[in-house]
Amino acid sequence: MDKASRINALAQRLQQAGARRDWQGIKRVDAEIAALAAQLAPPPDLSDAERQAVERLRAVHRQVAAQCGAEVKTLGQTLVRINSQQGRWQAYSQSNQWGDSGL
Repeated sequence: MDKASRINALAQRLQQAGARRDWQGIKRVDAEIAALAAQLAPPPDLSDAERQAVERLRAVHRQVAAQCGAEVKTLGQTLVRINSQQGRWQAYSQSNQWGDSGL
C-alpha cells in the first residue's frame, strides 16, 4: 500500500470510529497515526496525493478531537449532576432501609 492510500485509510478508520463513538477504536487509530508521523519525521518529500491525504487526515483528526472534547464536557456535566443528587440518593436508600427494620 502506498503512503497516500495508507494515510487515507487511517483517516477513514478514524472518521468511522468517531461516527460510532468508539473511543477505544479512536485510541488505536490515533496510536497508528502517531507511529506513522514518527516514520514521516522529519517532513519527507511528499507527492501531491500524499500531501492531500495528510491534509485530509489532519482535518479528520481535528474533527474527532473536537468530538472527544465535547464528549468529555458532556460526561463532566453528567458527573456534576450525579454528584449533586447524591444526597437525595442516600436519603432514599436510608428511607428504604427504615421500611425493612420492622418499625
